Amino acid sequence: LTPDEIEIFINGNVNQRGRVLARQGISLLEAIASVGGTRANTGNIEFIRLSREGKTQKKIINYAKNAAKGSDLNPILTSGDIVYVRKNIFGKTTNFITDYTAPFVNAYGIYKIFD
Repeated sequence: LTPDEIEIFINGNVNQRGRVLARQGISLLEAIASVGGTRANTGNIEFIRLSREGKTQKKIINYAKNAAKGSDLNPILTSGDIVYVRKNIFGKTTNFITDYTAPFVNAYGIYKIFD
């Protein structure tokens, strides 16, 4: 018997992350939309499916907003699927710059307070 809901996990460059209970037959893009969609600078999607035999299938999918439901770019999800939305190169570069310049900016701000 087929359950009405499936449990999937969505993480990465999306508005809400974590475990999602979704209706049976939901597609990849519908699942991403159900958590508020993607953030700016979205890149590829890492799609991981665990088979019944315990093997892991991993696919990198190009993010295509208009992909047909059930196609290779927008597969139908099953319970236990993991979706990780990556950032594009611009998003990765921005994070890198922010992570490494923030301590200097904060230190300069504190210095200016006491100056």
